[in-house]
Amino acid sequence: MCAEVKLDDEIRSWLAFAYEKIDEVRVIAQALNEGKTSVQRELDDNVKALNNRSSSPRIHNNAVKTRLENVTEDQYNRNSAYCVRKVEQKKELNLPLFPTTTIGSFPQTAQVRKYRSDFKAKKITDNEYEQFLKQEIINVIKLQEDLDIDVPVHGEFERNDMVEYFGEHLNGYDPRHERCELYTKIS
Repeated sequence: MCAEVKLDDEIRSWLAFAYEKIDEVRVIAQALNEGKTSVQRELDDNVKALNNRSSSPRIHNNAVKTRLENVTEDQYNRNSAYCVRKVEQKKELNLPLFPTTTIGSFPQTAQVRKYRSDFKAKKITDNEYEQFLKQEIINVIKLQEDLDIDVPVHGEFERNDMVEYFGEHLNGYDPRHERCELYTKIS
């Protein structure tokens, strides 16, 4: 019995956790001892799940496949040499020789986490959450200006845990439950 109750039935059918792995061993043992027909229902369910997964639009995106098939060798190369880009960047950005910036995100304060939690729980509106985030960005840009940072960043207040944030934007990843399972296997 799968304890991952927040997974929908389709995704759950593609996964095997501890209890399911133990049951798979039981099915194999039964098939060896009593013959394949004794576990035909389990085998049919497995074939159905594999077929479903092999054609599911949740993990097979034709637009992505088409883009990948149309990648050309010249797309791996820059349009101009570094010496040209360096001059253009200097002219456009006018940065010092060793510009300062912030690497990573600004802290996810208790207030930021509370607003995110309230937003997910629908205790505040989209607009209230967006206004809060905009104000946090304004505050952090002002802080960086006061600190004379050359290349300011917006702080990434809209993001949660980085794995969850990117997972929410990927097909084949379900971040809606505690153990965020990757259900697209890489072959």
